[in-house]
Amino acid sequence: MNMGLFEMPKAAIARWVDKVIRIPGQTQRNAVVLEIPVAAGTAGDQKASLASSYPMSAGVTDVVIQMPKIKHIYSSVNPILTGAFCLDVTDGTTIGGNKRGVNSVDLQTLRNSSPQVANGARAVISGGAYNTASGIYSNVTGGGGSTASGSFSCVTGGTANIVDGSYSRAGGINSYVNAVQGRDCFASGGSSTGWQQVSQHITRNSTTDATATVLTASAAAATSALILAMRNASTYCVRYMVVARQATTGDSKCWEGVFAVKRGANAASTAILGTPTKNVVGADAGASAWDISIIADTTNGGPVCQVTGEAAKTISWDCHFQSLELVA
Repeated sequence: MNMGLFEMPKAAIARWVDKVIRIPGQTQRNAVVLEIPVAAGTAGDQKASLASSYPMSAGVTDVVIQMPKIKHIYSSVNPILTGAFCLDVTDGTTIGGNKRGVNSVDLQTLRNSSPQVANGARAVISGGAYNTASGIYSNVTGGGGSTASGSFSCVTGGTANIVDGSYSRAGGINSYVNAVQGRDCFASGGSSTGWQQVSQHITRNSTTDATATVLTASAAAATSALILAMRNASTYCVRYMVVARQATTGDSKCWEGVFAVKRGANAASTAILGTPTKNVVGADAGASAWDISIIADTTNGGPVCQVTGEAAKTISWDCHFQSLELVA
């Protein structure tokens, strides 16, 4: 008979009424297995008792259930409450890894250190090897040696990518979001993580007067997590687009341009090289007074788009940076 193996928390055992319970003596891969037939009507009591006698790791009590595999029948494994689903028995070693996060899914079966698991709450590792998904709702789709530690962050595959910014994404090899929120990075190699890559970043805000206002990822005050913060000893060449619109009238204005920016040993050394190009792509007559400028934020260490609206007009602004980046 073909059998399938499932790992589940102790609390789930009483829900199962099957033919055989299997309990590994050490690990799932190198197991000493005890098979005990379970009589009908007593499955819940016997399984609950057995589960309490075989803790797999400190703080976690697991059993492995062996069930018949039947063709053409849908099956599901349903962890109870905040339980996680994983393919390896949690054992705190490089074999089974550390305890998974609540409601997480971990389909990775190869690691070289125990923290390489989906230990963020509701995190997912879809496969691959040596990956870590430690941010809440973080996701690593596969590949190897990547980390998604930012909240709601994603590694789309590849290897040696680091996504430590919330709502950010990275792929390829050696890409790094530098703890920036909402940044998207891709690298095809490079001598170290994040040294040669492309990225894009969107910032926004709104104005109700002619006061100069900086756009950020969340429309809050600028921080290094909310702008295109640079690495030390780096130079970026950046294409940008800006869109502005007044909702009540529909008046709009769009710009595009290119600029170069570098950063030395610290944020204070950030500087725009030369004069950024600025072209008005299109504009309504009612938006003629609106304007933008690209400046260096020497507090947070990166370029920002600063916008100027118009008195008594509520205007929404978006800016998109697409940067080619070099750290050396």
